[in-house]
Amino acid sequence: NFHLCVSVGTKDDPHLSKAIINKNLCINCGKCQTVCIQNAIYENNNTREIDSKKCIGCGKCHRLCPHNAISFKNINIDLNLLLPEIINEQISCIELHTITSDINETFSLWEKINNIYDGWLSICIDRSKIGNEQVIELLKKLINNRQPYTTIIQADGSPMSGGKDDFKTTLQALAMGEIIEKADLPVYITVSGGTNSKTALLAKQFDLNICGIAIGSFARKIVKEYIDRDDFLTNEKIFNKALKIATELVENTLINKD
Repeated sequence: NFHLCVSVGTKDDPHLSKAIINKNLCINCGKCQTVCIQNAIYENNNTREIDSKKCIGCGKCHRLCPHNAISFKNINIDLNLLLPEIINEQISCIELHTITSDINETFSLWEKINNIYDGWLSICIDRSKIGNEQVIELLKKLINNRQPYTTIIQADGSPMSGGKDDFKTTLQALAMGEIIEKADLPVYITVSGGTNSKTALLAKQFDLNICGIAIGSFARKIVKEYIDRDDFLTNEKIFNKALKIATELVENTLINKD
């Protein structure tokens, strides 16, 4: 069995941003290409280009660029037009990503989602723009008119930072989860942002009552050599190698959480 969750986000959320290169500022040094974990940056006629389908908005290229030639863009689509068609595909959940720099936008999108969809909803939130108390107050307002335990809160410690497999990297995700757990809200809590194979073990040591772990950057990293291959979906041997690695990660997470 599987479930499909569709993510939407506020205009400044990195999960839904796409990098763009200003050709007038770019010196074609190639540094951005060396740090792109998605292989979204490539050279074309002595210039660097970005494959928007591969870009996940992690920001590593932007932070490394010596000439500030890389910025980000979002595509604004009316949810009233987009979501009804997606809902017809029998999805299981809709998730709102927000980094809360514009709380009015967060409320507006949340209201639209609630008016269109009456199933499970998820909120992915971090505290990069507001403090702990503000995060909890915002969550209370967002879930105020929802039935208890029909909402998942994804506590995002440090978005898309899970490249390393150590305890320090995953600490912020669990700290964010603990903040939400202490608020005793009628929600289910998952953690993300810096998660890796150590997350579940540390959550157990902290006695943190979480219901799931979203592993993105670290999971992509450990299977990257396989999924980057052109024959990934047609070469059964290669596909099964990646599947074995992913399965071991999931099983290790479950074992450590028990």
